[in-house]
Amino acid sequence: MNRARGKVSDERAHPPGGAATAPPEGTDTWGTAPAPSTQASFGRSVFICCKPLQFLTCASIVRHYRIEQALVLLVAESIAEYDAFYAFVEASHHRSLFNEIRRVPTQAAAREALGTLHYDSLFIDNDRTSKYLLLAPMKTRHLCLYEEGVSTYFSSYLYEMPLSRRLKWSLVALVRGCGLRFGGGRRTDQVFVSRPRTYARLNPRLAHKARYCPGLVGELEQGWEDWQALLSPWLDRLTSATPALVLGTWGGGDISAERLAELKRRHPLLLFKPHPHDGCAWLDADIQVLDKPWIPAEVWIRLLASRVDELVVYHYSSSSELYCLDLLDRVTFIDLKGDVYIRRVCDLAVGDPGHDDIDHVAIA
Repeated sequence: MNRARGKVSDERAHPPGGAATAPPEGTDTWGTAPAPSTQASFGRSVFICCKPLQFLTCASIVRHYRIEQALVLLVAESIAEYDAFYAFVEASHHRSLFNEIRRVPTQAAAREALGTLHYDSLFIDNDRTSKYLLLAPMKTRHLCLYEEGVSTYFSSYLYEMPLSRRLKWSLVALVRGCGLRFGGGRRTDQVFVSRPRTYARLNPRLAHKARYCPGLVGELEQGWEDWQALLSPWLDRLTSATPALVLGTWGGGDISAERLAELKRRHPLLLFKPHPHDGCAWLDADIQVLDKPWIPAEVWIRLLASRVDELVVYHYSSSSELYCLDLLDRVTFIDLKGDVYIRRVCDLAVGDPGHDDIDHVAIA
């Protein structure tokens, strides 16, 4: 692999207009400055990740923009079976992109770790309220947002809130500079998404922040052999040519006993993919629960689609449909929640293949 990536600054990163200073004694600089990049220079970059999917998205940014000095703070409390995920990453193709992957127990610990690091760019998944208030003060030169599923483009969460809470959230955003939508944070400089034109259409006031990255799907393609080797033994034992897959949400999913019984009557083999935050919140004797909850649902879907005659995926407005749009001729997605906003994102994304040669996006 070609490890030649982006140039970093030898000086302490600093906010615009501030004077560069040498890093304090004891500050971790984790590496020396490499040769200049041919694409972009983000300098020493720190990525905070709370999900395996986020890690893969960050890996795609590092690969695409040839970021030479990249460190990941991986929040262990958010990932079920963290040790297994970390062991896979350490042995995988993705690991070579990073100088270091550092375990931190919580988001607060990640913020504390930032205080000891010498970095230029900070990449986070969310710039709304609590996470923005926690991490935006740690910005040095660049604060960047990376794609976190469909909600990065547009989410119904704000419209589902009671009016009193919505007004409170809006007031906090106005006073503290948080984003009401992903990318709306006052101190957020760029938003890295796999479909920047879709983001721009749905967020016209933030369109100038949109930047392209290959994202989850692009990074899966780079490391596909690692994922196949991990899951092929299980797939070889698959007992049905027409299984159905149920994707659990955080907390186990909202599926009722009646709906579950209906799905079991309809499909000879029903599989359940737990959410990576909590493993499996419920079990049923007639459902086969997929182990390794840290494996992204998109990996299972893509591998199953390559092995079976027909695959139906039931989900609760999951981002997996967005990331598997190229499989729609082989996979049927059924949204049990029916979020109209997420449907709109997926419909727009069908006509937006993404672009690997843009610096910013104009709205067509």
